[in-house]
Amino acid sequence: KFHDVELAGDIHTMTNQYIGTPGYSAPEQILGKPVTAKTDIYALGVLAYRILCGRTPYIGDSNMAVMTQQCDANASFPEPRYWRSDIPREWNDLTMLCLERDPARRPTASELDGGSPQA
Repeated sequence: KFHDVELAGDIHTMTNQYIGTPGYSAPEQILGKPVTAKTDIYALGVLAYRILCGRTPYIGDSNMAVMTQQCDANASFPEPRYWRSDIPREWNDLTMLCLERDPARRPTASELDGGSPQA
């Protein structure tokens, strides 16, 4: 998202349109709500989960099935330590915080960089 008109140039997006990669997009992005830095934190959590576990948190028969799970408050997935018991608890917990559906519950970039994430 460009905040600088000069940097954006002729790049235009439509408001309330989903643009992203299913499985890595935060629920608010899928639902067409405003995206923030916390949206990127969610994607980072998916990437960390995939690196640690060899798969993404949600698996489905289609992109729509995966996106539906990402937005469904009742859908769950195993913590990274389920797949890899050797993962340090701190990595497990931080990955899970990044994957919170509610952006307010996700850590900020500065918290990831040495600050304490709020559980």
